[in-house]
Amino acid sequence: YIPCDERNLVYKAAKLLMDETEKTSLALEAPDGKILKAFRESPSALVTVNMSKPRLSWDEIPLAEETDTLSLNGIHDELPPPVAVSMGNPHAVFFVDDVENTDIARLGPQVENHPLFPQRTNVEFVQVIRPDLLRMRVWERGTGVTMACGTGACATLVAAVRRGLSTGKPEIRMAGGSLFVAGQPPRQQGRQQGAEQEKESFRGFHRRLHRDFTLRQI
Repeated sequence: YIPCDERNLVYKAAKLLMDETEKTSLALEAPDGKILKAFRESPSALVTVNMSKPRLSWDEIPLAEETDTLSLNGIHDELPPPVAVSMGNPHAVFFVDDVENTDIARLGPQVENHPLFPQRTNVEFVQVIRPDLLRMRVWERGTGVTMACGTGACATLVAAVRRGLSTGKPEIRMAGGSLFVAGQPPRQQGRQQGAEQEKESFRGFHRRLHRDFTLRQI
């Protein structure tokens, strides 16, 4: 099982399982029952994961009131209106001119706890370098600034395509590395695919997490 807000762990878990079992495909189950399939063409290839279908309706994200999810007005005076997307968890995606100098540690929690998001929200800050290259920084709800976010990268793709800013198969560059995302047009509600560069940092065993979150290969 993979915690609902930690789908980025799917890439790591899939790579480790594939390395240890020498398999090129497997399926993992999330606590919400979704089956996420992972595969790669060879042991040296990037791991690709089929992610959830994006949800674009205000009540599916969810938002506290009916509004246009392509442009949420009045979220923050210092930021342009974001795009709201759910990848099984809520995201607010802001497109900014200079993401490196955006104070996401200050702005992130203010957006996360905005009353429009009854379940709070993850917050992505994105600069379009080119239509095929997006630089993303992320504030994850309940956590803070993180180096990468798999569902955030998928939400960023959906938001960029909806705004006409991306080719639909961009590289999403994050502090922890790049993720290559592709998907069907959002209006078709197609699944998103992500392929991520993986580097193992360490191995360990956490007794509480091992008890509460069991990874199950299907």
